[in-house]
Amino acid sequence: MPKKRIVMLRDLTLHTRAGQPTASFARAEEKAISENKPGRVYGKLPKPKPEDIDSKKYTVKIPITLPPDLMAQVERGEVELAFPKEGLPIYARKDTQEYMQNMNRKERRRQQFKKHGTKTWRPKK
Repeated sequence: MPKKRIVMLRDLTLHTRAGQPTASFARAEEKAISENKPGRVYGKLPKPKPEDIDSKKYTVKIPITLPPDLMAQVERGEVELAFPKEGLPIYARKDTQEYMQNMNRKERRRQQFKKHGTKTWRPKK
C-alpha cells in the first residue's frame, strides 16, 4: 500500500480581486516541489449565510472549496489534509485592506451627508 501524502493547509488569504481558481492541484504540487517552496492553491469563497455568522463570538464559518483532483485524492485515501493545531489563520491582503478602508470612508461620507441633508453647499444669493 502506498504511503499517504499529507497536505498541510497553512493559512487562508482573502483577496478582493476575482482570481482564477486552481484547476489542477497536481500541477500546483509539482511546481511547489520543484521550487522547494510551499505551494498556493486558489479558490472562491461563497458568500456567508446568516446562520454561519455568530456575532456574539465574532466568528464566521467559511466553507473552503478545494480543487476537484485534490478532493478525489482525499476520498480515495491517497492524501490527508492537515491543519495547524492553533487553527487556520486568515489574512487580508493589501487589496482587501484598501477595499475595507474605502468602504469605511464611503460610510463616513454618507453619514456626514445624512447629518447635513445635502451633498453640496451653495451660498445664498
